[in-house]
Amino acid sequence: MPVPVPTANNNHQAAPINYLIHKASPKLLPMTAVVLLLVTAPSPAQDRAIEATLAASEEAADAGRLSAAEALAREAIAAAHAEGSLRLAADAQRRLGQVLIDLNRYPEAGAALRQSLATLEPLGQSESLGRTLASMALVHRYQADYPSALEWLRRAEQIFIAAGDDTDLQETYNSFGVIYDLMGQQDRALEWHSRSLELARELGDISAIADGIYAIGEVHRALGEHDLALDYFRESLALDKASGLSRNIAYSQIKVGATLIELGHRVEARSQLEAAFSLFADIDAPRDYQWARANLAFLTALEGNVDPAREELKDVLSRSLAADWPRLANHSREWLVKLELQAGNPATALAHLDDVLRDALEQQALRRAL
Repeated sequence: MPVPVPTANNNHQAAPINYLIHKASPKLLPMTAVVLLLVTAPSPAQDRAIEATLAASEEAADAGRLSAAEALAREAIAAAHAEGSLRLAADAQRRLGQVLIDLNRYPEAGAALRQSLATLEPLGQSESLGRTLASMALVHRYQADYPSALEWLRRAEQIFIAAGDDTDLQETYNSFGVIYDLMGQQDRALEWHSRSLELARELGDISAIADGIYAIGEVHRALGEHDLALDYFRESLALDKASGLSRNIAYSQIKVGATLIELGHRVEARSQLEAAFSLFADIDAPRDYQWARANLAFLTALEGNVDPAREELKDVLSRSLAADWPRLANHSREWLVKLELQAGNPATALAHLDDVLRDALEQQALRRAL
C-alpha cells in the first residue's frame, strides 16, 4: 500500500520544511529555502538510503512492475520529508510523476511533478529542475498536447545549456525529435535527432548513440522508408549488443522484427521477435515480455494461424488489464479488431473497437483536466 505523504497542509510536524517555506514571504522564499536546506540536511547515510529506494523504483518501472515502482516512489517521498531533504523530496516527486505517466494517470503525474517544481524553483536553476521540466513535457506529449510539451522542453533545454549538462541536453534534443516526428514534421525531427546523436558521440555514450540511431530509424519508418529504417534499427541493435544492455537489445530486436514484417520478411522477423521474447523472460521484465508476445501473436496471424494468434492476444489483453498496462492493452485491442474482422466476427471486433474509442475519449478528458 502506498505510504501517505505528509504535506504542509495536513501535517506540520511531519513536514516542517514544507510548512515553513509555505509560510515564508514570497520575497524571502529563495533564501528561506536555501537556509532550511543547509540547516536541516540529512546525513549521507540517510541520503543514500533514499537514493537506493528511488533507484529500486526506477528498476521496478523498467521491468514493468509499476505498482511496486509507485509504492517505492511514495516511500522515498515520505522518507525525504521525514528527514527534511528538499532535494530528495523533489527528486522523489519527479520519480512518482514518471511512474504515473507510465500508468497513464496524467493528472496525478502532473500534480506530482508540479510539487517537485514548487520545491525546486525557489532553489534556482539546477539540473534536477530541468529533469522535472522535461518530465512535464512527457505528460503533455502522451496527451498529444505537443505545443505545451515543446514549451516545457525549451525551458529544460535552457537549464541544461546553462549548467553545461550535455547528458541531459542530449536526451532533451532526442525528445524534441520525437515530438516533431509525432507532429508529422519529419524534417525537423531528423534535425533534432541528428543533434542528439552528434552530442551522444561527443560524450562517447554507446547506449545514447544507439538510442539516437534508433530514433532516426523511427522517423524513416514514419516516412514509409522501411528499408532505410531497417538499416538504422540493425545498426542500433549492433551497438546495443556491444553495450551488453539486455533490455535495449530486446527493444531493438522487436523494432527490427516489426520492420521485417512490414517488408514481408517473416522468417527473419520471427527469429528477431523470439530472441527478444527470450531476453525479456530472462531479465524478469513482465510488461516487455507481453509486448514481445503480442508482436509474435500478430506475426502468427499473418502466417495464417489466426485462431491461436487471437487467443494469445486475448490473454495478453487480459494480463495487461490486470497489471494496469494501458498502452499494451490498447495495442492488443487494435490487433484484435483486425483479427476478429479477418475471422468473420464483426460484432466482437466492434466491441474491441468500442473499448479503444472509449479509452481515447477518456484520454481527451484527461488532457483537458491538465
